[in-house]
Amino acid sequence: MKEHLSENNLTIDFLPCINYAMSLNGKTYLNRLELTNDDDCDWRDLVVGISGDLFESVERHVDIVPQGQSVIINGLDLKPDTDKLRVLTESTETRFTVTVKQGNTELLNLSQSVRLMAFDQWPGINVMPELAAAFVTPNASELSQIRIDAAKHLERLTGSSALDAYQTQDPNRVRAQVAAVYEAFREQGIAYCSPPASFESAGQRIRLIGKLVQQKVGTCADLALAFAACLESIGLNPLLCVSDGHMFVACWLVDSHYPQIICDDVSFLSKSIADGINEMVVVETTLLTEKGASFEQAVSAAERHILSTPDEFIMAIDVYRCRMDGVRPLPLTNTDAQVNGLDLDQATDSVKEQQSYQIAEEETRQLSRQQIWERKLLDFSLRNNLINLRLGKKVIPFISFNIDQLEDKLQAKTDIQILPLPTDKRIAPDDSGMYNSRVQGEALENIVIDGVDHNQLYSYWTQEELTTALKGLFRISRTALEENGANTLFLSLGLLKWYETDKSIKPRYAPLLLEPVDIIKKSGNNYVLRMREEDLTFNTTLVEMLRQQYDINITGVNPLPTDDNGADVRKVFSIVRSTLKDHARWDVIEECLLGIFSFSKFVMWNDIHNNADKMRKNPVIESLIQKRLVNLGTDKATDTRAIDSQIEPGSYAIPVDVDSSQMEAVIESGEGRSFILFGPPGTGKSQTITNMIANALYHNRRVLFVAEKMAALEVVQKRLAKVGLDPFCLEMHSNKANKSHLLHQLQTALDITRIKTPEEYADESRRLFEQRNALNTQINLLHQPQSTGMSLYDYITRYLAINSADSLEPTPQMTDGITQERITEYETLVEQLSPVLDLIGTPPPHPRFGV
Repeated sequence: MKEHLSENNLTIDFLPCINYAMSLNGKTYLNRLELTNDDDCDWRDLVVGISGDLFESVERHVDIVPQGQSVIINGLDLKPDTDKLRVLTESTETRFTVTVKQGNTELLNLSQSVRLMAFDQWPGINVMPELAAAFVTPNASELSQIRIDAAKHLERLTGSSALDAYQTQDPNRVRAQVAAVYEAFREQGIAYCSPPASFESAGQRIRLIGKLVQQKVGTCADLALAFAACLESIGLNPLLCVSDGHMFVACWLVDSHYPQIICDDVSFLSKSIADGINEMVVVETTLLTEKGASFEQAVSAAERHILSTPDEFIMAIDVYRCRMDGVRPLPLTNTDAQVNGLDLDQATDSVKEQQSYQIAEEETRQLSRQQIWERKLLDFSLRNNLINLRLGKKVIPFISFNIDQLEDKLQAKTDIQILPLPTDKRIAPDDSGMYNSRVQGEALENIVIDGVDHNQLYSYWTQEELTTALKGLFRISRTALEENGANTLFLSLGLLKWYETDKSIKPRYAPLLLEPVDIIKKSGNNYVLRMREEDLTFNTTLVEMLRQQYDINITGVNPLPTDDNGADVRKVFSIVRSTLKDHARWDVIEECLLGIFSFSKFVMWNDIHNNADKMRKNPVIESLIQKRLVNLGTDKATDTRAIDSQIEPGSYAIPVDVDSSQMEAVIESGEGRSFILFGPPGTGKSQTITNMIANALYHNRRVLFVAEKMAALEVVQKRLAKVGLDPFCLEMHSNKANKSHLLHQLQTALDITRIKTPEEYADESRRLFEQRNALNTQINLLHQPQSTGMSLYDYITRYLAINSADSLEPTPQMTDGITQERITEYETLVEQLSPVLDLIGTPPPHPRFGV
């Protein structure tokens, strides 16, 4: 074995800093200690030890390190002197040594530097971020007076001074307690000071609650940790929210906690604080130091910070969950006398009541046949703006606040005036290409809310851009309505922000609620929105896409929940947020947009969706829906013989030759009966369909002919063209179905000239019918039974069946008085004599032969 080992033979991974909070909570500092044998023999009976001035000496015995292999040394850790860490007031550098011995021979002595942090120094989020909960100290004696003051404020705000935490199970009661603590904390008169740069990553010295109350000055981290301690001391569950250069507090309004210690999904917070969910409240604790800053203002400031700058959010640390994981608060000692703080006024006079919806789990409804047909027509590709909405010429974004009130206005048949951007400063969308109205600030928010109150809606676009876009939407929507009979202009209320995969960087947006509207042009370039006589709907395409591709079932939106003014928009958003609560980054964006929303099969989908009642009146469709025959009638099958003798040829049109079965199909289709025409290839199905269509056209009926394959359509179309009916065939839903092709087909039909007048055709029909009847008379006589019971046709067929070589000339005696019975008798005799004749042959002529 080597006499000396090098640094390459020892790998050490340890925390660069150590503080009392880590030791108090049993954290390990040495992550990995590994010995690597690069020698040409095994290493045996080694002793690895760690020692230092401020560390306890520990050793571990290693039996063997095989040649060319590595061994991880377990059971070794840095064990600092906790008593010294507790009284450490300033951070200091120290060293520890790792030795490797074999017997009395020291093979390696490696010294490493580590920083010992002060008792009150938080290491930041890069080193065990959950340790922030250790600086939340709910047992501090200084909180006693704050709790008493909070109880007084709670009585003033609610009439009850009980700090009863979650006992009432009323989120508004919990919110009032948070507000009371906020007001009580403000009375400490603390002033704000800026934290050091990048404190959230590098850490900082924390003024614990005692020092904060004593010194009357604190950073955002000091204030957040102290405020969280106040909330935890009365039994509430706070969270520490850390963003780039900032820290503030959230608090559960329900007795709950996050599943993990760390939440790095800002959408979880935004969904939890959303109006209608209200499971959590966020508080900007720096406003504790500002005069006149009420609790509601602190809440609004924190909400804006989350909603307007989501990219700056780093994490939220759930204090209750940290306690469950064993993170204990730091022990505190009594502090010196306090100094006088700021004289802040009482700012919170009332606490806003929040409405929380109880989102009940609904049983999954069985889809009807009609709904299945509808959903098979939906388009789930990213080309469909019902799935992937992008701003452009067909979508106008609006500055969006109080969009639930906007929906109420539209439901009341109020015209909403569309206005351009109310400021000279141009506003650009964010990096994802979508606008975020929450970023615009209070000034613009007040203008927009006032506008909604006065039936006005402000766009993000200038007057010129807005006028151009409105003209385009006006023309496109009007053309779609005229040509297809379907409205495609909708006001989108709310968007779903979603991601294709967990690793996707680019967010997608899909409209949630679709309000059918019309653009009404007023004088000049003024336009207003007016609701159509159609219902507000939830985005069915989105619902089905989420169900099929992501196994997400949004229930409770079909039918939509309602309030006194139509749909309950706020509850709809709450249902979606509740369904997507566990989907990271997915969220409801409360934006409002006007645009054209359709897809390739939108018109077909719209017909089924809006005309279901009319469709079900058709017995065939109703039978398909119920999977049984309904109201199809029990008419007798068509008798072609009766048709031939009773109906003139002019009563139907059959331009292509048919047999009797094909004739029955043509006649029954003309009478509106339903049936299945089947047969192998080459049996004349397309020929029969050609006659069906021709007969229907002859009776002034319209025919929709559909087929799974284009080839089947082309065969029938060619047959119709061959009999001169091509001008009456309108090609639909093909790759050539454009405006010019449609006009050409219509012009061809208009250019058709009549060859014969209806009177001439009727005369020809009567003449043919007379000739047919004459022929039918002969045929009937041929088949009419005679006195013998047999027809002439029977005689002829029997005669032709006789072999001429064996035939005999019948005598009058044989035929006189002949009947069917005598013929049967003769046949029996012949059958009996036949074997004898086969043996002896034909008898020679006899004088009495044949007598």
